[in-house]
Amino acid sequence: MATRWIATRLGSFDGLQESDEEVDAPETGEVTIEVRAVGMNPTEFKGLLGESDPALLPLPIGNELAGIITAIGPDTQIGSGGGAIGDAVLAYRVPGAYASVLNVNASDVFAKTDALSFPAAANLFLVGATAADMLRVVERSQAAP
Repeated sequence: MATRWIATRLGSFDGLQESDEEVDAPETGEVTIEVRAVGMNPTEFKGLLGESDPALLPLPIGNELAGIITAIGPDTQIGSGGGAIGDAVLAYRVPGAYASVLNVNASDVFAKTDALSFPAAANLFLVGATAADMLRVVERSQAAP
């Protein structure tokens, strides 16, 4: 059994609710991760507070996490290659990352370096992707005639 946070109402934080759910064995292309930390970014809150489509409910929240692989689907490797039960990992663009355990597309999972704590790793991807995109934009603008 896993605990997961979902939005049951949009427009305020009052609609956040804990939900208990079974986690199936991972299929090919998936890994199961025991979550140790989740990223907290403005995107989650903008979606929760700014979204107005009730058809999205119940809405799982969270997009990035760090944790430990507890199961691996058949013939599956994580995004950085390899992957074994007990490996520390981080994952990005994971719908419903605010959970205790969940199945994740293995291509969105990467090995965590020992130099990063679980909380630091869980908050790395959105910030890092934003910084990398900004560097590409600046590089292109300087290269343009």
